[in-house]
Amino acid sequence: MENFYYFVISECLTKNEFSPLFKNLLLYSAPPSPLIGTPEDISNAQNYNAFLFEPAPDSYSIHSKNGKIRDLIDVSLKLKYLYREYPLHATLQKFVNNSNKTVEPRVVELLITKLQEYFSLCDSQLKKINRLAEGEKNWITKPMYLVASQLYSIANLLDAYFFNDNNNVMNNKKDKNLCNTNKLLKSHRKQIGDLDDETFLEKCNRTIHNSFKLCLNDREPDTTINKKLGVYPFILLEFSTYEKLNNFDMEKSFIKVLMNRLNTKQLPSLKDIPGNKNFELLWFNFFMGKYFIRINDPRCVEYLMESYQYCNIKCTKMIVKILDLLAPCYLKFKNKLLKFPFTQETGIPHELNKWLELYKILKNGEIFLFKQWCFNQEKFLLANKLFIIVCADLKNVCFTRLLHKYWALNNNDTKVNLQELNAIWRAASKEIRGKDNDIENELDELECILNNLIIKKYINGYLSHGNRYLVLSKKTPFPSIYTI
Repeated sequence: MENFYYFVISECLTKNEFSPLFKNLLLYSAPPSPLIGTPEDISNAQNYNAFLFEPAPDSYSIHSKNGKIRDLIDVSLKLKYLYREYPLHATLQKFVNNSNKTVEPRVVELLITKLQEYFSLCDSQLKKINRLAEGEKNWITKPMYLVASQLYSIANLLDAYFFNDNNNVMNNKKDKNLCNTNKLLKSHRKQIGDLDDETFLEKCNRTIHNSFKLCLNDREPDTTINKKLGVYPFILLEFSTYEKLNNFDMEKSFIKVLMNRLNTKQLPSLKDIPGNKNFELLWFNFFMGKYFIRINDPRCVEYLMESYQYCNIKCTKMIVKILDLLAPCYLKFKNKLLKFPFTQETGIPHELNKWLELYKILKNGEIFLFKQWCFNQEKFLLANKLFIIVCADLKNVCFTRLLHKYWALNNNDTKVNLQELNAIWRAASKEIRGKDNDIENELDELECILNNLIIKKYINGYLSHGNRYLVLSKKTPFPSIYTI
Protein backbone atom coordinates (compact mmCIF):
# COMPACT_ATOMS: atom_id res chain seq x y z
CA MET A 1 0.00 0.00 0.00
CA GLU A 2 1.28 3.42 -0.89
CA ASN A 3 2.31 5.65 2.04
CA PHE A 4 0.67 8.68 0.50
CA TYR A 5 -2.73 7.10 -0.11
CA TYR A 6 -5.16 5.23 2.08
CA PHE A 7 -8.36 3.78 0.83
CA VAL A 8 -11.32 2.95 3.03
CA ILE A 9 -14.21 0.82 1.81
CA SER A 10 -17.30 1.59 3.84
CA GLU A 11 -19.70 -0.94 5.27
CA CYS A 12 -23.01 -1.54 3.50
CA LEU A 13 -25.08 1.62 3.69
CA THR A 14 -28.35 -0.21 4.32
CA LYS A 15 -29.17 -3.81 5.02
CA ASN A 16 -31.39 -4.80 2.12
CA GLU A 17 -31.03 -6.97 -0.95
CA PHE A 18 -29.34 -4.20 -2.91
CA SER A 19 -26.78 -3.33 -0.26
CA PRO A 20 -23.79 -4.99 -2.02
CA LEU A 21 -24.32 -2.65 -4.96
CA PHE A 22 -23.74 0.49 -2.94
CA LYS A 23 -20.39 0.21 -1.23
CA ASN A 24 -18.65 3.55 -1.33
CA LEU A 25 -15.00 4.02 -2.01
CA LEU A 26 -13.49 6.87 0.03
CA LEU A 27 -9.89 7.91 -0.55
CA TYR A 28 -8.14 10.51 1.50
CA SER A 29 -4.57 11.76 1.68
CA ALA A 30 -2.25 11.07 4.57
CA PRO A 31 -1.51 13.67 7.23
CA PRO A 32 -0.86 16.55 7.28
CA SER A 33 -3.52 17.10 4.60
CA PRO A 34 -6.69 15.50 5.97
CA LEU A 35 -9.75 15.77 3.79
CA ILE A 36 -12.40 15.96 6.47
CA GLY A 37 -11.60 16.73 10.08
CA THR A 38 -8.29 15.65 11.57
CA PRO A 39 -6.52 12.28 11.32
CA GLU A 40 -7.44 11.69 14.97
CA ASP A 41 -11.12 12.27 14.18
CA ILE A 42 -11.02 9.88 11.26
CA SER A 43 -9.28 7.18 13.28
CA ASN A 44 -11.77 7.49 16.13
CA ALA A 45 -14.35 4.71 15.66
CA GLN A 46 -17.32 6.74 16.84
CA ASN A 47 -16.50 9.71 14.63
CA TYR A 48 -15.68 7.39 11.74
CA ASN A 49 -19.11 5.76 11.88
CA ALA A 50 -20.73 9.15 12.10
CA PHE A 51 -18.65 10.27 9.12
CA LEU A 52 -20.02 7.37 7.08
CA PHE A 53 -23.59 7.10 8.23
CA GLU A 54 -24.81 10.40 9.67
CA PRO A 55 -27.30 12.32 7.50
CA ALA A 56 -25.76 14.54 4.89
CA PRO A 57 -24.84 18.03 6.08
CA ASP A 58 -26.08 21.05 4.19
CA SER A 59 -22.54 21.68 3.04
CA TYR A 60 -19.17 20.10 3.45
CA SER A 61 -15.64 21.04 2.50
CA ILE A 62 -12.79 18.88 1.29
CA HIS A 63 -9.24 20.09 1.77
CA SER A 64 -6.52 18.34 -0.20
CA LYS A 65 -3.50 19.38 -2.21
CA ASN A 66 -4.27 16.51 -4.59
CA GLY A 67 -7.07 17.61 -6.93
CA LYS A 68 -7.66 14.07 -8.22
CA ILE A 69 -8.35 12.79 -4.72
CA ARG A 70 -10.56 15.77 -3.96
CA ASP A 71 -12.67 15.13 -7.07
CA LEU A 72 -12.99 11.44 -6.24
CA ILE A 73 -14.06 12.10 -2.65
CA ASP A 74 -16.55 14.71 -3.83
CA VAL A 75 -18.38 12.36 -6.19
CA SER A 76 -18.20 9.50 -3.65
CA LEU A 77 -19.87 11.62 -0.98
CA LYS A 78 -22.54 12.79 -3.43
CA LEU A 79 -23.32 9.16 -4.20
CA LYS A 80 -23.50 8.29 -0.50
CA TYR A 81 -25.76 11.22 0.26
CA LEU A 82 -28.01 10.39 -2.70
CA TYR A 83 -28.45 6.87 -1.40
CA ARG A 84 -29.12 8.16 2.10
CA GLU A 85 -31.87 10.42 0.78
CA TYR A 86 -33.27 8.12 -1.94
CA PRO A 87 -32.47 4.45 -1.23
CA LEU A 88 -32.97 2.81 -4.61
CA HIS A 89 -34.83 -0.27 -3.43
CA ALA A 90 -37.06 1.69 -1.08
CA THR A 91 -37.86 4.21 -3.81
CA LEU A 92 -38.81 1.50 -6.30
CA GLN A 93 -40.84 -0.36 -3.70
CA LYS A 94 -42.76 2.79 -2.81
CA PHE A 95 -43.50 3.33 -6.47
CA VAL A 96 -44.67 -0.30 -6.80
CA ASN A 97 -47.04 0.06 -3.86
CA ASN A 98 -48.65 3.07 -5.53
CA SER A 99 -48.67 1.69 -9.06
CA ASN A 100 -52.31 0.62 -8.85
CA LYS A 101 -53.26 4.24 -8.24
CA THR A 102 -53.11 7.20 -10.57
CA VAL A 103 -49.49 8.31 -10.52
CA GLU A 104 -48.65 11.88 -11.41
CA PRO A 105 -46.13 12.30 -14.25
CA ARG A 106 -43.86 14.37 -12.01
CA VAL A 107 -43.44 11.38 -9.68
CA VAL A 108 -42.30 9.20 -12.56
CA GLU A 109 -40.07 11.99 -13.81
CA LEU A 110 -38.48 12.35 -10.36
CA LEU A 111 -37.88 8.62 -10.14
CA ILE A 112 -36.25 8.47 -13.57
CA THR A 113 -34.11 11.51 -12.76
CA LYS A 114 -32.85 9.95 -9.54
CA LEU A 115 -32.08 6.65 -11.29
CA GLN A 116 -30.12 8.51 -13.92
CA GLU A 117 -28.30 10.38 -11.18
CA TYR A 118 -27.32 7.09 -9.53
CA PHE A 119 -25.79 5.88 -12.77
CA SER A 120 -24.09 9.16 -13.67
CA LEU A 121 -22.46 9.43 -10.21
CA CYS A 122 -21.21 5.83 -10.31
CA ASP A 123 -19.92 6.38 -13.84
CA SER A 124 -18.23 9.61 -12.77
CA GLN A 125 -16.73 7.84 -9.74
CA LEU A 126 -15.02 5.27 -11.97
CA LYS A 127 -13.78 7.99 -14.33
CA LYS A 128 -12.29 9.88 -11.39
CA ILE A 129 -10.47 6.83 -10.06
CA ASN A 130 -9.24 6.02 -13.59
CA ARG A 131 -7.76 9.49 -13.71
CA LEU A 132 -6.20 8.95 -10.28
CA ALA A 133 -4.78 5.55 -11.35
CA GLU A 134 -2.60 7.03 -14.08
CA GLY A 135 0.95 6.76 -12.84
CA GLU A 136 0.01 4.68 -9.81
CA LYS A 137 1.13 1.11 -9.14
CA ASN A 138 -0.96 -2.03 -9.09
CA TRP A 139 -2.41 -1.39 -5.61
CA ILE A 140 -4.97 0.91 -7.26
CA THR A 141 -6.54 -1.91 -9.31
CA LYS A 142 -8.48 -3.29 -6.32
CA PRO A 143 -10.45 -0.09 -5.57
CA MET A 144 -10.81 0.43 -9.33
CA TYR A 145 -12.44 -2.97 -9.67
CA LEU A 146 -14.73 -2.31 -6.69
CA VAL A 147 -16.08 0.83 -8.32
CA ALA A 148 -16.29 -0.83 -11.76
CA SER A 149 -18.27 -3.79 -10.41
CA GLN A 150 -20.63 -1.39 -8.61
CA LEU A 151 -21.19 0.50 -11.87
CA TYR A 152 -21.81 -2.76 -13.76
CA SER A 153 -24.32 -3.95 -11.15
CA ILE A 154 -26.26 -0.70 -11.16
CA ALA A 155 -26.32 -0.59 -14.98
CA ASN A 156 -27.71 -4.15 -15.00
CA LEU A 157 -30.36 -3.21 -12.47
CA LEU A 158 -31.48 -0.12 -14.35
CA ASP A 159 -31.53 -1.88 -17.71
CA ALA A 160 -33.77 -4.54 -16.20
CA TYR A 161 -36.35 -1.85 -15.44
CA PHE A 162 -35.97 0.27 -18.57
CA PHE A 163 -34.95 -1.89 -21.52
CA ASN A 164 -35.65 -5.58 -20.94
CA ASP A 165 -39.11 -6.39 -22.31
CA ASN A 166 -38.78 -10.06 -21.34
CA ASN A 167 -37.47 -9.67 -17.81
CA ASN A 168 -38.87 -11.50 -14.82
CA VAL A 169 -40.68 -8.40 -13.64
CA MET A 170 -42.72 -8.14 -16.83
CA ASN A 171 -43.42 -11.88 -16.80
CA ASN A 172 -44.51 -11.87 -13.17
CA LYS A 173 -48.27 -12.29 -13.65
CA LYS A 174 -48.87 -12.80 -9.95
CA ASP A 175 -47.65 -9.33 -8.99
CA LYS A 176 -49.75 -7.03 -11.17
CA ASN A 177 -48.47 -3.92 -9.38
CA LEU A 178 -44.89 -4.80 -10.27
CA CYS A 179 -45.84 -5.37 -13.88
CA ASN A 180 -47.73 -2.09 -14.11
CA THR A 181 -44.82 -0.23 -12.55
CA ASN A 182 -42.43 -1.48 -15.20
CA LYS A 183 -44.83 -0.51 -17.96
CA LEU A 184 -45.08 2.99 -16.52
CA LEU A 185 -41.31 3.28 -16.41
CA LYS A 186 -41.05 2.15 -20.03
CA SER A 187 -43.77 4.53 -21.17
CA HIS A 188 -41.86 7.49 -19.69
CA ARG A 189 -38.31 6.50 -20.51
CA LYS A 190 -38.30 8.63 -23.69
CA GLN A 191 -39.20 11.79 -21.79
CA ILE A 192 -35.92 12.11 -19.90
CA GLY A 193 -32.52 12.01 -21.60
CA ASP A 194 -31.48 9.53 -24.30
CA LEU A 195 -32.42 6.28 -22.54
CA ASP A 196 -34.15 4.89 -25.63
CA ASP A 197 -31.02 5.29 -27.77
CA GLU A 198 -28.46 3.54 -25.61
CA THR A 199 -28.70 1.18 -22.66
CA PHE A 200 -27.04 1.86 -19.34
CA LEU A 201 -24.87 -1.21 -19.86
CA GLU A 202 -23.50 0.13 -23.15
CA LYS A 203 -22.54 3.41 -21.46
CA CYS A 204 -21.08 1.52 -18.52
CA ASN A 205 -18.94 -0.66 -20.81
CA ARG A 206 -17.10 2.31 -22.27
CA THR A 207 -15.89 3.46 -18.86
CA ILE A 208 -14.98 -0.07 -17.73
CA HIS A 209 -13.08 -0.57 -20.98
CA ASN A 210 -11.00 2.50 -20.16
CA SER A 211 -10.10 0.87 -16.82
CA PHE A 212 -9.17 -2.28 -18.69
CA LYS A 213 -6.91 -0.40 -21.13
CA LEU A 214 -5.32 1.51 -18.27
CA CYS A 215 -4.20 -1.79 -16.73
CA LEU A 216 -3.39 -3.54 -19.99
CA ASN A 217 -1.15 -0.77 -21.33
CA ASP A 218 0.80 -0.11 -18.13
CA ARG A 219 4.51 0.23 -18.98
CA GLU A 220 5.89 -0.14 -15.48
CA PRO A 221 9.13 -2.15 -15.94
CA ASP A 222 8.84 -3.80 -12.51
CA THR A 223 6.43 -6.69 -13.17
CA THR A 224 5.67 -7.08 -9.44
CA ILE A 225 3.93 -3.70 -9.27
CA ASN A 226 2.65 -3.47 -12.84
CA LYS A 227 -1.11 -2.87 -13.16
CA LYS A 228 -1.32 -5.77 -15.63
CA LEU A 229 -1.46 -8.02 -12.56
CA GLY A 230 -4.94 -6.65 -11.86
CA VAL A 231 -6.35 -6.68 -15.38
CA TYR A 232 -8.23 -10.00 -15.25
CA PRO A 233 -11.14 -8.84 -13.04
CA PHE A 234 -11.85 -6.17 -15.67
CA ILE A 235 -11.65 -8.83 -18.39
CA LEU A 236 -14.37 -10.79 -16.61
CA LEU A 237 -16.54 -7.67 -16.36
CA GLU A 238 -16.13 -7.07 -20.08
CA PHE A 239 -17.03 -10.68 -20.87
CA SER A 240 -20.17 -10.37 -18.73
CA THR A 241 -21.12 -7.13 -20.44
CA TYR A 242 -20.75 -8.53 -23.96
CA GLU A 243 -22.80 -11.57 -22.99
CA LYS A 244 -25.57 -9.38 -21.55
CA LEU A 245 -25.55 -7.19 -24.66
CA ASN A 246 -25.25 -10.25 -26.93
CA ASN A 247 -22.62 -8.35 -28.90
CA PHE A 248 -20.48 -10.98 -30.57
CA ASP A 249 -18.54 -8.55 -32.78
CA MET A 250 -17.19 -6.59 -29.80
CA GLU A 251 -16.40 -9.81 -27.96
CA LYS A 252 -14.54 -11.14 -30.99
CA SER A 253 -12.37 -8.01 -31.24
CA PHE A 254 -11.80 -8.05 -27.48
CA ILE A 255 -10.61 -11.68 -27.47
CA LYS A 256 -8.42 -11.04 -30.50
CA VAL A 257 -6.55 -8.39 -28.49
CA LEU A 258 -6.28 -10.71 -25.48
CA MET A 259 -4.95 -13.65 -27.48
CA ASN A 260 -2.41 -11.42 -29.22
CA ARG A 261 -1.12 -10.07 -25.88
CA LEU A 262 -0.98 -13.56 -24.37
CA ASN A 263 0.81 -15.07 -27.38
CA THR A 264 3.40 -12.27 -27.46
CA LYS A 265 3.96 -12.48 -23.68
CA GLN A 266 2.79 -8.88 -23.24
CA LEU A 267 0.16 -10.06 -20.78
CA PRO A 268 0.91 -12.56 -18.00
CA SER A 269 -1.14 -15.74 -17.95
CA LEU A 270 -3.74 -15.84 -15.20
CA LYS A 271 -2.03 -18.90 -13.72
CA ASP A 272 1.26 -17.01 -13.44
CA ILE A 273 -0.20 -14.16 -11.40
CA PRO A 274 0.51 -14.70 -7.69
CA GLY A 275 -2.51 -14.81 -5.44
CA ASN A 276 -5.03 -15.39 -8.22
CA LYS A 277 -8.36 -16.83 -7.20
CA ASN A 278 -10.09 -19.97 -8.41
CA PHE A 279 -13.11 -17.75 -9.09
CA GLU A 280 -11.21 -15.80 -11.74
CA LEU A 281 -9.70 -18.94 -13.28
CA LEU A 282 -13.09 -20.60 -13.43
CA TRP A 283 -14.95 -17.74 -15.10
CA PHE A 284 -12.16 -16.70 -17.47
CA ASN A 285 -11.92 -20.23 -18.88
CA PHE A 286 -15.71 -20.54 -18.95
CA PHE A 287 -16.16 -17.37 -21.01
CA MET A 288 -13.32 -18.35 -23.35
CA GLY A 289 -14.88 -21.79 -23.80
CA LYS A 290 -18.25 -20.24 -24.69
CA TYR A 291 -16.58 -17.98 -27.25
CA PHE A 292 -14.78 -20.87 -28.98
CA ILE A 293 -18.04 -22.83 -29.06
CA ARG A 294 -19.56 -19.97 -30.97
CA ILE A 295 -16.85 -20.09 -33.65
CA ASN A 296 -16.83 -23.92 -33.67
CA ASP A 297 -13.23 -24.13 -32.48
CA PRO A 298 -11.88 -27.28 -30.74
CA ARG A 299 -10.13 -25.13 -28.13
CA CYS A 300 -13.51 -24.81 -26.40
CA VAL A 301 -13.01 -28.28 -24.87
CA GLU A 302 -9.67 -27.31 -23.35
CA TYR A 303 -11.05 -24.15 -21.76
CA LEU A 304 -14.20 -25.81 -20.44
CA MET A 305 -12.20 -28.68 -18.94
CA GLU A 306 -9.93 -26.12 -17.28
CA SER A 307 -12.93 -24.24 -15.96
CA TYR A 308 -14.38 -27.42 -14.49
CA GLN A 309 -11.16 -28.12 -12.56
CA TYR A 310 -11.56 -24.88 -10.61
CA CYS A 311 -15.25 -25.41 -9.87
CA ASN A 312 -16.23 -26.10 -6.28
CA ILE A 313 -17.81 -29.55 -5.98
CA LYS A 314 -20.63 -28.04 -3.90
CA CYS A 315 -21.49 -25.56 -6.66
CA THR A 316 -23.82 -27.88 -8.58
CA LYS A 317 -25.34 -25.11 -10.73
CA MET A 318 -21.97 -24.09 -12.12
CA ILE A 319 -20.97 -27.71 -12.70
CA VAL A 320 -24.18 -28.25 -14.67
CA LYS A 321 -23.51 -25.09 -16.71
CA ILE A 322 -20.05 -26.31 -17.68
CA LEU A 323 -21.10 -29.90 -18.42
CA ASP A 324 -24.06 -28.70 -20.47
CA LEU A 325 -21.57 -27.05 -22.83
CA LEU A 326 -18.88 -29.69 -22.57
CA ALA A 327 -21.03 -32.78 -23.28
CA PRO A 328 -21.68 -32.16 -27.01
CA CYS A 329 -18.33 -30.44 -27.63
CA TYR A 330 -16.37 -33.32 -26.10
CA LEU A 331 -18.17 -35.78 -28.38
CA LYS A 332 -17.57 -33.71 -31.48
CA PHE A 333 -13.95 -32.68 -30.97
CA LYS A 334 -12.61 -35.54 -28.82
CA ASN A 335 -14.78 -38.20 -30.50
CA LYS A 336 -15.69 -39.74 -27.16
CA LEU A 337 -18.66 -39.76 -24.86
CA LEU A 338 -18.21 -37.56 -21.82
CA LYS A 339 -18.30 -39.47 -18.56
CA PHE A 340 -20.17 -37.38 -16.04
CA PRO A 341 -18.31 -37.10 -12.71
CA PHE A 342 -21.17 -38.24 -10.49
CA THR A 343 -21.44 -41.35 -8.34
CA GLN A 344 -24.51 -43.53 -7.91
CA GLU A 345 -24.95 -42.12 -4.43
CA THR A 346 -25.01 -38.48 -5.49
CA GLY A 347 -26.84 -39.15 -8.74
CA ILE A 348 -26.73 -37.12 -11.95
CA PRO A 349 -28.58 -33.76 -11.81
CA HIS A 350 -31.79 -33.94 -13.81
CA GLU A 351 -30.59 -31.08 -16.06
CA LEU A 352 -27.96 -33.43 -17.52
CA ASN A 353 -30.36 -36.31 -18.25
CA LYS A 354 -30.99 -34.86 -21.70
CA TRP A 355 -27.40 -35.66 -22.69
CA LEU A 356 -27.70 -39.26 -21.50
CA GLU A 357 -30.83 -39.50 -23.62
CA LEU A 358 -28.97 -38.08 -26.62
CA TYR A 359 -26.06 -40.49 -26.13
CA LYS A 360 -28.49 -43.41 -26.18
CA ILE A 361 -30.11 -42.09 -29.38
CA LEU A 362 -26.72 -41.71 -31.06
CA LYS A 363 -25.63 -45.20 -30.08
CA ASN A 364 -28.75 -46.71 -31.65
CA GLY A 365 -28.67 -44.48 -34.72
CA GLU A 366 -32.30 -43.42 -34.23
CA ILE A 367 -32.62 -40.53 -36.63
CA PHE A 368 -36.28 -39.81 -35.92
CA LEU A 369 -35.72 -39.64 -32.17
CA PHE A 370 -32.67 -37.46 -32.80
CA LYS A 371 -34.82 -34.96 -34.70
CA GLN A 372 -37.40 -35.01 -31.95
CA TRP A 373 -34.71 -34.42 -29.31
CA CYS A 374 -33.33 -31.45 -31.26
CA PHE A 375 -36.83 -30.00 -31.61
CA ASN A 376 -37.53 -30.32 -27.89
CA GLN A 377 -34.16 -28.78 -26.93
CA GLU A 378 -34.13 -26.11 -29.64
CA LYS A 379 -34.39 -23.11 -27.30
CA PHE A 380 -31.64 -24.42 -25.05
CA LEU A 381 -29.33 -25.15 -27.99
CA LEU A 382 -29.86 -21.74 -29.55
CA ALA A 383 -29.38 -19.91 -26.25
CA ASN A 384 -26.06 -21.68 -25.63
CA LYS A 385 -24.82 -21.53 -29.25
CA LEU A 386 -24.85 -25.34 -29.48
CA PHE A 387 -27.37 -25.67 -32.30
CA ILE A 388 -24.85 -26.17 -35.11
CA ILE A 389 -22.67 -28.54 -33.10
CA VAL A 390 -25.58 -30.78 -32.13
CA CYS A 391 -28.10 -30.53 -34.97
CA ALA A 392 -25.54 -30.50 -37.78
CA ASP A 393 -22.37 -32.23 -36.61
CA LEU A 394 -23.80 -34.82 -34.24
CA LYS A 395 -26.47 -35.67 -36.80
CA ASN A 396 -23.62 -37.04 -38.90
CA VAL A 397 -22.62 -39.24 -35.96
CA CYS A 398 -26.19 -40.53 -35.70
CA PHE A 399 -26.36 -41.39 -39.39
CA THR A 400 -22.91 -43.00 -39.27
CA ARG A 401 -24.07 -45.21 -36.42
CA LEU A 402 -27.14 -46.23 -38.45
CA LEU A 403 -24.90 -47.10 -41.39
CA HIS A 404 -22.63 -49.07 -39.08
CA LYS A 405 -25.58 -51.14 -37.82
CA TYR A 406 -26.68 -51.91 -41.40
CA TRP A 407 -23.11 -52.87 -42.32
CA ALA A 408 -22.87 -55.20 -39.30
CA LEU A 409 -26.22 -56.89 -40.10
CA ASN A 410 -25.10 -57.31 -43.72
CA ASN A 411 -22.16 -59.52 -42.65
CA ASN A 412 -19.68 -56.65 -42.88
CA ASP A 413 -20.08 -56.46 -46.64
CA THR A 414 -17.98 -53.58 -47.93
CA LYS A 415 -20.38 -52.98 -50.83
CA VAL A 416 -23.50 -51.14 -49.65
CA ASN A 417 -26.49 -50.98 -51.96
CA LEU A 418 -27.74 -47.39 -51.87
CA GLN A 419 -31.32 -48.34 -52.71
CA GLU A 420 -31.49 -50.61 -49.66
CA LEU A 421 -29.74 -48.02 -47.51
CA ASN A 422 -32.15 -45.33 -48.74
CA ALA A 423 -35.13 -47.45 -47.68
CA ILE A 424 -33.60 -47.97 -44.22
CA TRP A 425 -32.79 -44.29 -43.91
CA ARG A 426 -36.33 -43.22 -44.83
CA ALA A 427 -37.79 -45.77 -42.43
CA ALA A 428 -35.50 -44.61 -39.59
CA SER A 429 -36.46 -41.01 -40.30
CA LYS A 430 -40.15 -41.99 -40.58
CA GLU A 431 -40.36 -40.08 -43.82
CA ILE A 432 -42.88 -40.97 -46.51
CA ARG A 433 -41.28 -42.60 -49.54
CA GLY A 434 -41.67 -40.71 -52.77
CA LYS A 435 -43.07 -41.97 -56.03
CA ASP A 436 -40.95 -43.95 -58.43
CA ASN A 437 -39.89 -40.82 -60.28
CA ASP A 438 -38.62 -39.35 -56.96
CA ILE A 439 -36.36 -42.26 -56.04
CA GLU A 440 -33.51 -40.92 -58.16
CA ASN A 441 -33.70 -37.62 -56.29
CA GLU A 442 -33.69 -39.47 -52.98
CA LEU A 443 -30.59 -41.42 -54.01
CA ASP A 444 -28.86 -38.22 -55.07
CA GLU A 445 -29.66 -36.71 -51.66
CA LEU A 446 -28.32 -39.83 -49.94
CA GLU A 447 -25.12 -39.65 -51.96
CA CYS A 448 -24.62 -36.04 -50.88
CA ILE A 449 -24.93 -37.09 -47.23
CA LEU A 450 -22.53 -40.02 -47.68
CA ASN A 451 -20.05 -37.85 -49.57
CA ASN A 452 -20.11 -35.38 -46.67
CA LEU A 453 -19.40 -38.23 -44.23
CA ILE A 454 -16.46 -39.39 -46.34
CA ILE A 455 -14.96 -35.90 -46.56
CA LYS A 456 -15.26 -35.42 -42.78
CA LYS A 457 -13.67 -38.84 -42.15
CA TYR A 458 -16.73 -40.32 -40.50
CA ILE A 459 -16.41 -43.29 -42.88
CA ASN A 460 -13.63 -44.57 -45.11
CA GLY A 461 -14.63 -45.46 -48.67
CA TYR A 462 -15.87 -44.06 -51.97
CA LEU A 463 -19.10 -43.77 -53.94
CA SER A 464 -19.93 -45.44 -57.24
CA HIS A 465 -22.53 -43.13 -58.70
CA GLY A 466 -23.17 -45.22 -61.81
CA ASN A 467 -23.85 -48.42 -59.86
CA ARG A 468 -25.44 -46.65 -56.86
CA TYR A 469 -23.11 -48.33 -54.40
CA LEU A 470 -21.03 -47.22 -51.45
CA VAL A 471 -17.72 -49.10 -51.29
CA LEU A 472 -16.25 -49.18 -47.79
CA SER A 473 -12.65 -49.74 -46.80
CA LYS A 474 -11.86 -53.36 -45.90
CA LYS A 475 -9.46 -52.44 -43.09
CA THR A 476 -11.16 -49.58 -41.27
CA PRO A 477 -14.55 -48.80 -42.84
CA PHE A 478 -15.55 -46.93 -39.70
CA PRO A 479 -13.05 -45.21 -37.47
CA SER A 480 -13.35 -46.76 -34.03
CA ILE A 481 -14.23 -43.40 -32.53
CA TYR A 482 -17.60 -43.43 -34.24
CA THR A 483 -18.62 -46.94 -33.20
CA ILE A 484 -19.97 -45.58 -29.94
